[in-house]
Amino acid sequence: MRRVLTGLITTLFLLGAVGIANAITITDLYGDKDGFGLGITNGYTQPTWPAPNIVQDDAADTGTITDMKLWSDQTWSHTYDISEFTTIASASLEIMTYAQGYKGTTNLYLDDQLVGSLTDGDNTWEDSSPNENQAWIDIFDLLPSSYSLDGASTLRIDVTRSDDWWYLDYSELTITGEKGGRAAPVPEPSTMVLLGCGLMGLGGLGRKKFKK
Repeated sequence: MRRVLTGLITTLFLLGAVGIANAITITDLYGDKDGFGLGITNGYTQPTWPAPNIVQDDAADTGTITDMKLWSDQTWSHTYDISEFTTIASASLEIMTYAQGYKGTTNLYLDDQLVGSLTDGDNTWEDSSPNENQAWIDIFDLLPSSYSLDGASTLRIDVTRSDDWWYLDYSELTITGEKGGRAAPVPEPSTMVLLGCGLMGLGGLGRKKFKK
């Protein structure tokens, strides 16, 4: 029985490995994931004033709009190579902002298509929790809506009011797909050897039972 289980586990594992051998995941990170240079995490809350001492303090921020005091709408771009993909299995966008949402909803667009609304990070004017700003991470699934993932995507933050500041820490685009599909993946030599061992184990058990 032990040999049967070992053979089955080995065989199933190897078949799974062969099936995903052509899977590719690419990511494009705009900015960095340092919590605005202060280690701020998702859900961080503080009084509206004084503002936290957020500055661009590393190379990943240079030339970007991340970790800068921003006003009004903002745009930035993701560049990536999906030329080897035959299919796209998943695509998502993760974005971290702080203190956005002043007097209204902040919308996010990808190539002028509405992706969704960001979690409100500015409760200055809400009765439930007045005079507070929050940092939030929002994750959007890009696959169901068939967004244009063609190697260059422009993101746009559309704020309701332009008379208040907010911050962007990072934006990360992640795409998973397949190169050549699953129809006829080519196993590596080592995979074939291990698969053979698994099948031999099953065959050996079958002969033993037959002799009995």
